[in-house]
Amino acid sequence: MKKLIIYHYFPNTLNLYGDRGNVTILQKQLEWRGIEADIHYVDQVKDYPVSQADLIF
Repeated sequence: MKKLIIYHYFPNTLNLYGDRGNVTILQKQLEWRGIEADIHYVDQVKDYPVSQADLIF
């Protein structure tokens, strides 16, 4: 199974318009297509190097 690494930056601060739901829907759609989504909720940028992510939300 393929694996996509997604970083969701500042989910608690930037969730003004329900962006967490968008990430959840993206994860489900990838699952339907046989792609595993590994989602990391990032509150401090220094902990997650951008170069390791396939998608940044």
